[in-house]
Amino acid sequence: MRFFTRTVVAGVLVGSAVGIIAGVLIGPDGWALGGAVAGGTIGRRSTDLAESVIESSKAGVLTAVVFAAVFGFGSGVRAAIDARSPELLAQGLGPFFSIALIYGFGCFIAAAATGALVFVVQNSR
Repeated sequence: MRFFTRTVVAGVLVGSAVGIIAGVLIGPDGWALGGAVAGGTIGRRSTDLAESVIESSKAGVLTAVVFAAVFGFGSGVRAAIDARSPELLAQGLGPFFSIALIYGFGCFIAAAATGALVFVVQNSR
């Protein structure tokens, strides 16, 4: 069983794009919205409820890691490039881990709930 199935990758791509755009427009709350969109993308394509919840959770966590890399670690990368000093990369580790931890749980929950909800609503018709 692979961790990165096509549906998980699709959910991460869609959720990350929505979360990054929403993060710029409305702030960090947009990242949680991106996690929920990742879950909804998975829930729409799932064959059963358990798969929807599990795959959505994976996509939510990976989406949070993308946000942490872009917004948390990105500041350290920019500072290191500007100063031409790789030691400044360490400054991005704190924000990276805090974003990954906080939004890792938030996107996990939002994605699992949204994935399950989309699956149930789609199959109730």
